[in-house]
Amino acid sequence: MSLVQVKRFPMKLVIDIQGALGDSKHRGIGRHSLSLSLAIAQLAKHHEVWLLLNSLLPESLDEVKNAFSAWVSPARMRHFVSPNPMANGSIKDTWKMQAAELLREQFLLSLQPDVVLVTSLFDGFGDASVASVKRLEPSPLVAVILYDLIPFVYQDDYLQNQRYKRFYLHKLEQLKKADLLLSISEYSKKEAVELLAYPADQVAIVPCAVDDCFQPQNLTAQQHSQLLYRYGITRKMVMCAPGGFDSRKNLLRLMQAFALLPSAIRSQHQLVIASRLSRVATDDSRQQLHRWRKEAGLALDELVLTDYLPQNDLVALYACSQLFVCPSLHEGFGLPPLEAMACGTAAIGSGVSSIPEVVAFDRALFDPYSVPDMSQKMADALSDTVFLKQLQAHALTQAASFSWHSSAQKALIALEQLVASQTSRVQTIQNLSPDLGLQNCLQQLALLAQQNNLKEADLLGLAQNLAFHQKPINQEQLLVDVTQLVVVDAKTGIQRVVRSILLQLLESPLQQKVRPVYFDGRQMRYADAFLKRFKSEQDTNNAIFKTNYELEQFNDEVVQVYQDDAYLALDLTPDLSTAQFQILSNWKSLGVKIHFVVYDLLAIAHPSWWNVGTDQMFHQWMTKITAISDQLIGISQAVVSDVEQWLKAHPNKRRIPIKLSYFHLGADLAASRPSTGLPSHASEVFQQMKQSKSFLSVGTLEPRKGYWQTLKAFDLLWAQGLDVNWILVGKFGWKASELTQAIQKHPLFNQKLFWESGVSDEYLESLYQQADCLIAASEGEGFGLPLIEAAQKQLPILARNLTVFKEVAGDFAFYFDGLEPQDLANAMKSWLALNEQQLAPQSSDMPYLSWQQSAAQLISLI
Repeated sequence: MSLVQVKRFPMKLVIDIQGALGDSKHRGIGRHSLSLSLAIAQLAKHHEVWLLLNSLLPESLDEVKNAFSAWVSPARMRHFVSPNPMANGSIKDTWKMQAAELLREQFLLSLQPDVVLVTSLFDGFGDASVASVKRLEPSPLVAVILYDLIPFVYQDDYLQNQRYKRFYLHKLEQLKKADLLLSISEYSKKEAVELLAYPADQVAIVPCAVDDCFQPQNLTAQQHSQLLYRYGITRKMVMCAPGGFDSRKNLLRLMQAFALLPSAIRSQHQLVIASRLSRVATDDSRQQLHRWRKEAGLALDELVLTDYLPQNDLVALYACSQLFVCPSLHEGFGLPPLEAMACGTAAIGSGVSSIPEVVAFDRALFDPYSVPDMSQKMADALSDTVFLKQLQAHALTQAASFSWHSSAQKALIALEQLVASQTSRVQTIQNLSPDLGLQNCLQQLALLAQQNNLKEADLLGLAQNLAFHQKPINQEQLLVDVTQLVVVDAKTGIQRVVRSILLQLLESPLQQKVRPVYFDGRQMRYADAFLKRFKSEQDTNNAIFKTNYELEQFNDEVVQVYQDDAYLALDLTPDLSTAQFQILSNWKSLGVKIHFVVYDLLAIAHPSWWNVGTDQMFHQWMTKITAISDQLIGISQAVVSDVEQWLKAHPNKRRIPIKLSYFHLGADLAASRPSTGLPSHASEVFQQMKQSKSFLSVGTLEPRKGYWQTLKAFDLLWAQGLDVNWILVGKFGWKASELTQAIQKHPLFNQKLFWESGVSDEYLESLYQQADCLIAASEGEGFGLPLIEAAQKQLPILARNLTVFKEVAGDFAFYFDGLEPQDLANAMKSWLALNEQQLAPQSSDMPYLSWQQSAAQLISLI
């Protein structure tokens, strides 16, 4: 194809980026797919660039999406779904592959592209990649990157497996249907024209390039010695990076050529083969290479096998090598010699296939079938200083002639020219009713089902795949997990937060449709029955549902997710099951954003405060949610700091760091569907509070709340004759039996010491209004909601000097330190004295949020 610049006009280009997602992501094809596509996205300012993503290839989805985020909006990164054609590493059911190809093409057609660029057509035998060309008509224009036809050329070596042979030849027939080939070399183009009779004018040359990291290195002497020591290299290097160990890599002849070097040269050098080694029983690459070493007559210390190399080490080894050798008999391009040359390393290579295009220096080429010729070329480079410097100078100049920017320009021109030459066909696709592609797909799927006698479960799966592709326009869902609230509303702590935020989300004018959901033990369901009662009942004192069995009686529908939905784990789910984790993982691979609210990590930091095993449960929970979440949202900056520390101590395998954010909780009880009602003894409590200074504490009875210290501090004050009351509001929690007995048997119980358990919101609000000071003696909190509720009632605050309390209350509270009863007793006496002089800090001007504002903060984060 003649790359004549055409007049630019907006072109809708969909890049099928699976080449960077499947097994090829670890090979040259993966690097080429990603790098070229990124360069195209950066250059295509006049065009619409979309990405096609395969939800069955989740491992690198986040990494790839993040790489394109500056040039392709999330709305143009689209996931398709299909049956998984893979089982145990090989194609199990041909019908699944056929169905997957149809579903992918139907989804592509629904995007109405001008042209589709397939980055890797031949993947899918060893992974869940799905690619095809014109299985469904009408079809958009399709361009395919052509890397090589090596399996077709060497069928005896590569197509012995009959199943793979059928797979490869099927892909080859589809390649012939492509409207345009982007060949990575002149040689690959020549093969397509000569072996496949593909029209030469429909092939554009779009060479490979290397990433910016491949450049000369300035290693210190220490870095250099450490690098060599790490890989057992003790002499100067002659390096080869074959990328595989099959016969066309010609490694036996390379070793034989090294063995023919003059002894003076050979004694000063080692042959370093840098590539990942396979160790499966059927293909132990290390053993094979050592068999060849012995056959060639090389000593053990003359050959170094590095196995997998991190990219930084690969670049450093290239730069430190005396010579790079590419002995291959056949390459589609030959990226390793270009990488080596970009690092300033002298490179020689085979004079066959595409390698001369890469090396581009006649004197640096040798006959790969002639061991003496290869050996002589190595000897010339290693002994002739003038020749070596020529090779080094040429290396940098030649490498600079390749760039992803230049390749992307060539690709865009070819694509633009294709679209310009097929105007009528492009218009047909653009004017096509989306229903037509769906109807054609349904007809072929029906025929496939009939031919293969598909089971009901298979048909249901196909229907779900199609449903996912037909997402209603502008109907994104915000799936709010309220599993615990659905089962039982404890009315305090986290449950109050969940109830309050949910209410605000439901009443907010959001783009997304808010759908409360819950996990029933097997599936995620819409909490429709719960929502009906939640909206209608002002007083929800009673648990709405009790057991999963009762939940099932309402027949709530199973959640159907679509791309661009968001899941918010608003409720605390520390016992996140494997089944629920798998569901969320699947949702993430479908393009659903996953957000978890983190209330605190106190169970991990202070296991003694909790029941045995709680710390492990929370640790497992954090391990799971940090693996799948797009974002963790703390309820305070202090919580986010704790999460950051946990992540440092427990690094995971994520390629993209998890986003950490926080919001603050609200305080207006009226906006949280408050419960009502006063106990019969309320008037007596209020009367006693009027007669003496009254301190109020709010929170579940549990070890971290500091209630033992508070009780003993009051004992000290009462023993000194101070006329003060302590009103404790909180349900019985855990590890609190001794405390509750001490309270109930206290001589001042129900006189100056009051414990109110299970109070209504109305009663709690009245206690806030009647009290003189809030005591927040907790030794650990994620937020400290009672401080905000106190400030709303202009109730002064006496709080432990915790980072999170300082974050919430700032200078509007009186703080104390120490864990001894006397420490708190002294603080209370100091506060009483300051209060008498009207000098105690006041909470009346303390800033705080309403639940509406709190929810707005949360919404802004997701």
